[in-house]
Amino acid sequence: MNTDYSDITLELNRILSAPYEDGDILENRYRILSRNNGRQSRVYYCFDLWSQVPYALKTAGIQNPDASQTQNPVASQTESNIQNSNASQTEHSAQNTDALLESLPLPSDFSGAETKCSSPEEKNWLKVQACDQAILGEYQKAEQILTQLIKAGEESDKEFLADACCSLGDVYRRQNMYERALPLYEKAIIYDQDRNSCLWTNKGIALRRMDCHEKAYQCFCHALDINPYDFPAIKNEIDILRSQGRTHELKKARVRLFSLYRQQPESQELLKHIGNACYALKDFEPARTCFHQYLAYNKNDWETIYHYAMCLYLDRDITHARSYFQTAVRMMEEDITDEEQQKLMYLSISFYHLGDYYKSMEYLDKYRRRFGSSSQTKRLKLLLELDCQLQEKYGPLLSDAYRQLTSVISAKDPLNHYMPILEQLTSMKQYWERSKITQTLAGHACDMYLSCLDYLMACYEGLGKTEHAFACCDQILSFDRSLPEGLYNKGRNLFLSEKAYEALPYFQAALRFQQDPDAGRQIEEGLRLAQQAVENSAECRNLFVEQIIYEAGKSGGEPRCLQRILEEKSFFLTEEFPDMLTDCVKDRIKNLTSSFCTESSSDTPIHNSDSGIWEFLLQVLNLTNALQQIPGEKKDICASGALRLCQFLEGYAAETKNGFSENLTQAKKAFAKTPDITDKAVIPEEAAFSHARPKELPA
Repeated sequence: MNTDYSDITLELNRILSAPYEDGDILENRYRILSRNNGRQSRVYYCFDLWSQVPYALKTAGIQNPDASQTQNPVASQTESNIQNSNASQTEHSAQNTDALLESLPLPSDFSGAETKCSSPEEKNWLKVQACDQAILGEYQKAEQILTQLIKAGEESDKEFLADACCSLGDVYRRQNMYERALPLYEKAIIYDQDRNSCLWTNKGIALRRMDCHEKAYQCFCHALDINPYDFPAIKNEIDILRSQGRTHELKKARVRLFSLYRQQPESQELLKHIGNACYALKDFEPARTCFHQYLAYNKNDWETIYHYAMCLYLDRDITHARSYFQTAVRMMEEDITDEEQQKLMYLSISFYHLGDYYKSMEYLDKYRRRFGSSSQTKRLKLLLELDCQLQEKYGPLLSDAYRQLTSVISAKDPLNHYMPILEQLTSMKQYWERSKITQTLAGHACDMYLSCLDYLMACYEGLGKTEHAFACCDQILSFDRSLPEGLYNKGRNLFLSEKAYEALPYFQAALRFQQDPDAGRQIEEGLRLAQQAVENSAECRNLFVEQIIYEAGKSGGEPRCLQRILEEKSFFLTEEFPDMLTDCVKDRIKNLTSSFCTESSSDTPIHNSDSGIWEFLLQVLNLTNALQQIPGEKKDICASGALRLCQFLEGYAAETKNGFSENLTQAKKAFAKTPDITDKAVIPEEAAFSHARPKELPA
């Protein structure tokens, strides 16, 4: 044979400059069948998927990177003479690498019925041939090769045969040929019944695609009996239970996953599946926390990003939910071939929540054409049609209301102008709420409803109806609690009502969530004015101290909630803070003591846990402990406040009668027995989840 393989040889030599594993496909063309490593060389058995020609390639560990390496390809036995026939064409390369040239015989194509394979290379070669034939559509030939392989090694290597059957089954499954894949998985299970959980998992996936959900569920359970950490089995098990609404089994699965996480807290993948189980049980707060922690570990999991966005949306954090929907859409559209059925549905739902009616309907129609209709697709289509109808009916009305509101500002008699707009918007809002449309709003319909409430609030403010304006603000924030405009308007109305202390957290949250620089400057100005009003008010300082005492008592000495309040009101943490704190505690103890003495003898110890002074004593001790744990720039001032509290309590207890001293001692003992929350392991089932502010994932 006089074929020139020199170009292919040089190309493969360039590709095989690093070690590869069996089964790797190089340059989307060359599949590694097996390899043999020596002290100074490495031999690869490859198969060219384009030309259907096998190769044996030998690479040497030469230290000089400029030295060329040539291998000898062989096509078959708030074709073993290729070297001789092409010697003239490779003479230049051979001069420097004579020691590397070697004839390496490959197995035959095993087309003969009597041929038996004995070496590992031959077995691997035959398995790859079967899979490649199936990829090319030669299903009968693929199964003939597999049958031949089984006959040759049925008694000697059942583990390898199970792998061969499973590999061919995977090829069929990826081509949606589940009827062909299923018997191969069953045959693989016969060869390797109780050692390889993925065989049961793959069989379950095939059964699930064939709508045999109960049989698939049993396969996944069997796989998890073999390997409790089989993550594909866990995922499919939860998906089946969720689709069938089997709450009891879902709860059992969640308990099992919690137990596994306690045993191996380093297994971050479990967080994703715990989140899926919580999401299926509509327990969105722990689900959101699990997804948030998992995304810190793996930021490229589009499915987790989608579910995290859904948790945010259902938790009325719509502004951040949309940013995560956008990230999920971008990742899903990059590769639509893998898990196509699931991605099409998730893409349709994501675009629906983003307000893109046409894209959502496009992916929904693709899903229905390929996989048929279901209750989920029918419901989504109805919601899309409703969204479109609302937009057509009320979109022009809202635009007209906005134009009228902008013109009212310069009108001489705004009352007569506000009333018609108010009646129109009120009628629209009442219709939506009476029809219960607001429970399922998304996309443009959601924006329209929020705009309606925003315009109503402006009308009420113009008419001087402050309470009605507050109600509109609350409705906006109940629908989207992270909407910067809603937060700013609530803070502004509170500030205008001379409630500057309550307005502060709303201004701060609006500034944190705002993306528009111009609107951000407006919020900063409102925040500055509110801070000035609060700093100059003795009543606000007392409110601040009362708030941190209350939060410290409620949280049991755990500093996270208290730290958030101290960050929001950090302008109070000056050198005067310890005195301010001590004076407030002193006044409260004095008032509580005087009220208690009027009801009983002052010599009587206070043992009743319902007593006001007893509860306040515990709150102060919790505050002392929490202040000592506050980090950051103000930690010295907080620690100084805690020290002053301790000194005051000790001195006051020594001066008073035995009753107060005894209660202080008992309170310290009770507090010492309280477990420290910060020392617990962060297990989603038991620990209090922190609501970290969502961050946009990188593009």
